[in-house]
Amino acid sequence: MKIKIMKPGAAVTMECEEMKAEEMFKDFTAKMLGIERTGKDGRSRKQAAPVSTPQANKPVPSLVKTPEIAPAQAAAEGAGSSDHKNSDAHSGFLYIKCDHCGAERAYCQKAPSEYSICKRCGSRTYFTEPLKQILLSCECGQRSRYLTNMTDDMFDIQCIDCGSPVAVKYNQKSKRYETIR
Repeated sequence: MKIKIMKPGAAVTMECEEMKAEEMFKDFTAKMLGIERTGKDGRSRKQAAPVSTPQANKPVPSLVKTPEIAPAQAAAEGAGSSDHKNSDAHSGFLYIKCDHCGAERAYCQKAPSEYSICKRCGSRTYFTEPLKQILLSCECGQRSRYLTNMTDDMFDIQCIDCGSPVAVKYNQKSKRYETIR
């Protein structure tokens, strides 16, 4: 049986036997709710209520790469036309890597645009080459389709539904990125 703990930007899955998984689930639930649990011997095992201490607020290393977001920008992400040559305007779900800082992000571009504005550094990444298609199939059943400017042979994308990382690899034959099974 699997135990999975998720939060936006990170997920951990652990395989264990059914009885142990059930016990762990009860312990986690009791700990989160700050309630008292009784052990097999009948004694009460008091769970402390969650306490906010400076040590508890330390950032935990993330298992999934999450992009940092820059302060509010004056120019909003939207339809934009420029005089940049060899550009194509794209809309829909895009997974774009910033040419300036290397930050990756997935978003929905509602109106056709010839560039993407990075949320981390604020620079524009122009679509100078044709974008490649990504077909993503997560274990949770979510299927997604993106266009990307990535050139890596293989990379991970977070599932839009459950947040788990999904590995994709470029398929030379079909000329698109596909989920690694």
